[in-house]
Amino acid sequence: MDDGEFATRINTQDSDLGSREVIRSQGDRLIWYPAEVNTSIRPGWFYHASEDDQVKTLEELLAVYYGAVGGNATFLLNLPPDTRGLIHETDVERLQELGDSLRTIFQENFALQALVKTSETMDEQHAVSEVLTERRDTYWCPHEGTEQAWIELDLQEEHSFDRVVLMEHIQTGQRIERFTLELQRADGGWEEFYKGTVVGYKRICCFPQVTSRRMRVTIHESRWYPTLSGLGIYLSERGGM
Repeated sequence: MDDGEFATRINTQDSDLGSREVIRSQGDRLIWYPAEVNTSIRPGWFYHASEDDQVKTLEELLAVYYGAVGGNATFLLNLPPDTRGLIHETDVERLQELGDSLRTIFQENFALQALVKTSETMDEQHAVSEVLTERRDTYWCPHEGTEQAWIELDLQEEHSFDRVVLMEHIQTGQRIERFTLELQRADGGWEEFYKGTVVGYKRICCFPQVTSRRMRVTIHESRWYPTLSGLGIYLSERGGM
């Protein structure tokens, strides 16, 4: 129950909100507490005609989206009504641009047709193929107690990409603490191109464009055992970035 006690015990401005040390100090119960990122499409929270030319650019809104939605949080974007009681035309146009861009960027998931294998699977119900479906109620996981694992994808042909989306099965908790992304070079070796920590409900990994047929996700640290319900590979330039 969120009875207000949580806010008195946890300072959300702390740099460490969920390490194992913090968890040990908070008792024996864990509750996944979703974060929310609030910002305005304009400099302030209310409408001023003098700010009609200061609406956030598409690039600025995308950056906030990647940091919020792509950083394991929800995104609340303030849209102040003008003196007519309407959302100003400039704001509406920018929202349309944002929606069109996101739909285009995440339109084609190269991972959906991939051949996939993993270091370990708990059972048939939690097969690694579950990460390549659109369902969020199913997931892959290794055996209980296995805190390190990897998933390798063969895209069946070379693809250029600069976005990878990872999603944990959040109903079973937030477990992944550290992971890396690697691509296979022409000589057969593996090269790291991204490293991260928290995944949570959704992590959008953004990096300079790379090209490869094979990609590997390696989970180096997790709590008890990791889970993944979604994995996507995309090219943002399809959105005109």
